[in-house]
Amino acid sequence: MNLNTFKRHGVFEDAELVRLVAARLRDAQAIAKARVFPYQLLAAYNAARGDLPAPLVEALQDAMELATRNVPALEGEVVVAVDVSGSMASPVTGQRRGATTAVRCVDVAALVAACIKRVNPLAQVLPFAESLREIRLNPRDSVMTQAAQLAALNGGGTTVSAPLASLNARHAEVDLLV
Repeated sequence: MNLNTFKRHGVFEDAELVRLVAARLRDAQAIAKARVFPYQLLAAYNAARGDLPAPLVEALQDAMELATRNVPALEGEVVVAVDVSGSMASPVTGQRRGATTAVRCVDVAALVAACIKRVNPLAQVLPFAESLREIRLNPRDSVMTQAAQLAALNGGGTTVSAPLASLNARHAEVDLLV
């Protein structure tokens, strides 16, 4: 949560401190104890990508993989419908003078889908706007990569029924639709 503050104060000019902070970010026990949510890591990752040393950005990705261990494995045929329409470009906190986040609703929706896909590699992910959007997610890609691929589809109108119509047209048997 304080990475940008550390950067502003020159903490990361010391290679040993970079190594120590990266190790702390990757500490599975510390992540579990702090109950770090993937959303917090996504926000830090998005805020830090251009400004922080590469070992720290990579450590945030590792932390994301560790944090997703809390995502449950789901039984049966799982489908995740992700709204990537234009309205999802709104800040997740809404517009608040001086406190508007850079994280968009589509970023969080994409992250939820990527987390579910990480733990449930056979889950179908169906991004939609005015119609279904084509995407092929590689379950071996990082959660951050998958979330970015989904969020990049942002734009267009909203037809919430698009994933349902597709599933019905294919006579798909679904145990859980998120």
